[in-house]
Amino acid sequence: MLSYFSAELGIIACLLILIGIITKIVGQFRYEKLKGFIRGTIELHNEKIIVNENEYLIEEIKKIEVYGGDYKGKWISKHKTDFGNALSNGVENAIKIVMENEKETVIINFLQTEKREIKKAEKQLINYHKMGKIHWLKLIEILDINDYDEIQKFKSTIR
Repeated sequence: MLSYFSAELGIIACLLILIGIITKIVGQFRYEKLKGFIRGTIELHNEKIIVNENEYLIEEIKKIEVYGGDYKGKWISKHKTDFGNALSNGVENAIKIVMENEKETVIINFLQTEKREIKKAEKQLINYHKMGKIHWLKLIEILDINDYDEIQKFKSTIR
């Protein structure tokens, strides 16, 4: 009787482990759930940033910070015991606009469907840097320029 019970318990334990492994593997190919919904647009222009119907003139902005490292399909590094979905939905990006009067700060989250999609706005980002709105180190981080020689070449082209 006891050995029969032990055998059943062993089978159940093996099945539970197998179900856990299958769940973990399936989660590696699924996108995390979107908390909310995606709406609106962001337009980066040389002289202004338009968010939906709101227009922010660059001359009235004190500082712009861009966090654009997330993209749709990016593998999310999780603990090995986490059974959640492992692919990012690409919405953990933000543009923070601090106005000159410092009374208004606007944070806009945005979606990137491909890695470093923000680089498509390189011309505008360089212009914002030249106007003193984006710090040099943040600019090269946004544009994903890491190599010393590339940084020096880029520096000479924008001056």
